[in-house]
Amino acid sequence: MPEILLLGVVLIIFLVPSLLQLRRQQRVITQRRALQASLQIDEQVVVASGLHGRVVAVREHEVDLEIAPGTVTTWDIEAVVRRVEPQVERGEQAAEE
Repeated sequence: MPEILLLGVVLIIFLVPSLLQLRRQQRVITQRRALQASLQIDEQVVVASGLHGRVVAVREHEVDLEIAPGTVTTWDIEAVVRRVEPQVERGEQAAEE
């Protein structure tokens, strides 16, 4: 009997963290797909390689990013991992307070 109990405890110790990690990973994937589906022209984004760019065109599976003035590159939409939020300048921030 103690062996079965020990086996159950060991299984729980290994399964619970794996299930929690799986849920966390699914949540990240869902959020990323929602971001990719809501991309709009002129948004600043970051792709998986760390490159920053401005969205100039969005198609079903591709996005065109302007990475420098006059330089547009085409990326798989899955490469977009996050938006870049506009930074508030210190002077503007002080004026708001």
